[in-house]
Amino acid sequence: MKLSLLPLLTGLSGRLGKLVFCIEKSSGACWTRYYVYPELTEHNHNIGSVGKNMSIIYHSANIGYIEDLKNYVDRYNLSGFGSNGRLRAFTCFTKMLYNLKKSHESVNLKTLTIEQIMNDDLPVRSIKEAIDNQLLPAVSRYQELNVLIV
Repeated sequence: MKLSLLPLLTGLSGRLGKLVFCIEKSSGACWTRYYVYPELTEHNHNIGSVGKNMSIIYHSANIGYIEDLKNYVDRYNLSGFGSNGRLRAFTCFTKMLYNLKKSHESVNLKTLTIEQIMNDDLPVRSIKEAIDNQLLPAVSRYQELNVLIV
């Protein structure tokens, strides 16, 4: 049971038993609904497996690659592309891999490994390569982001 009073919005937010208290951001109205636990399906399991594999790849990538990804995200956010919110490095990495899947149908994101990325010459070996292959939008001075994923 976690229920809190939000002083700036003057409303309740959180859960109380089976009720969920929500605040509508546009009008500030507070409303409640019953908490509904989502039904787990095979699709949920597939999305979870892909996300877990992407996380493993991201955390086993070269530190320089991650720094290049963070530099790319900073440039992306400053350029105005990310006007609806700030893009983060891991989110950018997942978008890049999903765009890779769209352009290379043979890629299976559930079983993808860093070794497969390097052996198959997939265009996500460096951030520069991903931008050149239109997996990510171009930003200024992106040619500097050329550290390999291994």
